[in-house]
Order: sequence, then structure tokens, then C-alpha cells
Amino acid sequence: MQAIKEMLLFIQCAVYCYLFTFLILLAQYKEHINIIISYPPKIRQRVEEVPQHKGMIKQRKKLMQSKKIFGLIFFVVNIYGLIVLDCGFSVIVRS
Repeated sequence: MQAIKEMLLFIQCAVYCYLFTFLILLAQYKEHINIIISYPPKIRQRVEEVPQHKGMIKQRKKLMQSKKIFGLIFFVVNIYGLIVLDCGFSVIVRS
């Protein structure tokens, strides 16, 4: 029974890794300017000075912040599920 659970966990992790990789590659190939948002301000400034990228970074900054917040919430919920639900740990409140 334990071996089956371990195999299912491995398959689930592999599927999630492939899905994450696919989503990242999709975002990069769709619009390559999206990956520059996480770079330091000096580098973003140099890229923005290029005529074809002028103004694109500032327009996308708000969208990227909301994506990061969603990603953080998704991460926290998954860690909670991993620790509490999958591993069986729970907080014991004594009164």
C-alpha cells in the first residue's frame, strides 16, 4: 500500500513539473517581454529604451503583480495541502 502511495506521489509530482514547464515556456514564447519584469530596474530601463519595447514594461507591471499574488496564494494552499492533508499533521488545540 505504501509503495502505491509513493508511486502516485511521484507521478503527480512529474505531471505538475511538466505542466509548470509547459506554462512557463508558453508564456515566454507568446511574448518574450514578460520575462523581463523580474529583472533588476537598470536592465528593465535599458530594454525600455529600445524603440520597439517602449512603454510595454509599465503596462504589464500591474498584470504581473496580480499573477504573482495568485501564484503565492496557490503555493501556500498547496503547501498546506501537502503538510496537513497528505502527511496527516494537524494542529492540536488544547483548551
